[in-house]
Amino acid sequence: MARSGALMSTCVNKLCTTPLLAHARRCVAQTTNLACKGTLYAAMHTRAATVPAIQSNAHVRQRTVWIRARGFAAEAGAGAEATATKAGATVEQNVATKRPPGYSTYAALGLFTITAGGLVYMFNREKQRRVAAIMKSVSQPGPIVGDAMLGGPFKLVDSNNRTFTDKDLNGGFSLLYFGFTLCPDICPDELHKVSAAVTKARRVVAASAKTRGAEPPPIKVVFISVDPERDTPKKVKAYTKKFMPDMIGLTGSMDAVKKAAKSYRVYFTKTDDSKDSYLVDHSIIHYLLDPQGKFQTFFGKTATEDDIANAIVDRVSAYMEKQSKAP
Repeated sequence: MARSGALMSTCVNKLCTTPLLAHARRCVAQTTNLACKGTLYAAMHTRAATVPAIQSNAHVRQRTVWIRARGFAAEAGAGAEATATKAGATVEQNVATKRPPGYSTYAALGLFTITAGGLVYMFNREKQRRVAAIMKSVSQPGPIVGDAMLGGPFKLVDSNNRTFTDKDLNGGFSLLYFGFTLCPDICPDELHKVSAAVTKARRVVAASAKTRGAEPPPIKVVFISVDPERDTPKKVKAYTKKFMPDMIGLTGSMDAVKKAAKSYRVYFTKTDDSKDSYLVDHSIIHYLLDPQGKFQTFFGKTATEDDIANAIVDRVSAYMEKQSKAP
């Protein structure tokens, strides 16, 4: 009896550490105690049910294990029989449906993954739809009620190393963008887009002004660096000329840049702590100002070249119409 108990203990321990049931079968063959045999066979099935099928017919072999376990357990007593019967219920179901052990767990995991993926997709789609709707609305001309809490005085340095303030923008429409010259993709894409949009808007405005016999107001494009530690006036000048010959490039001290960015609610920060090699995470917004330096509207990354050009033309046309009626 003691030897049978020791064998049973060793067998159960082995079942917790190995997916193979050979050792357990040897233990069963060596013991003559019916209770031990029943418990061992129940344990063999319980362990096997938690291990993925080693061979294609593993679940069929498990059924054989359970049938023999129940037979020994029935002779050993009702308690052991109940244990073996409960342990074998899953095997019966698996064999009847020809499903390997662990099938239900994998199916549930697959269903959860599909459901979670669908929810993430729907969330992102709805987010993009709302952003697009907002950007479309702000791209359309409309009346401004009161003064927007955007913009303010700033004092920076232009690409010729001369002082440049917000007052230097007065007298024409200005489109401001905050970025940095070492930006790998977003800044170049945005500056190419806005340059093309402003070129289109200038042509349309010039033609409209000619029919009115008036002088069209200038439309300026201004690039403000959020990486003044690396963007010197010389670098900014070389960078802006790649997009438009008359694009205004500004930089300055870190404090001066932070003040200008704060007045337009622009966020920017370094992405890592490397002194020389780093990127700058920043807002992707273009701000349109009127000839008095007042904020008119803004354009985000989703705004297209035509969206920007049409909105500028509408704002400038409304301004020229108002000026023509002034006494």
